[in-house]
Amino acid sequence: MRKIWKYALDVHKMTSLNLPIDARIVHFGFQGSHFIPFVWVLFRTDVVQKELRAFDVIPTGVEVLPMHKHISTAFSDADEVWHLFERIGF
Repeated sequence: MRKIWKYALDVHKMTSLNLPIDARIVHFGFQGSHFIPFVWVLFRTDVVQKELRAFDVIPTGVEVLPMHKHISTAFSDADEVWHLFERIGF
């Protein structure tokens, strides 16, 4: 069986998520009026092995590090543009 779960992300520091090994990010965006970014992750429920993955939410105009792999971009209700990056090899 496959499911999609939602995880809150932090805009002030790296967010680490312990995800099933085959998990795939399907959406990144803001929900509600509390300025909290979320990531929606698709995964198989029968996969037991997990891996720790690290994500940064970075606003437009801020330095992007070489270790960052771009995942998605989202607009906040305040017309700000935010970008989701995964840290590779952290």
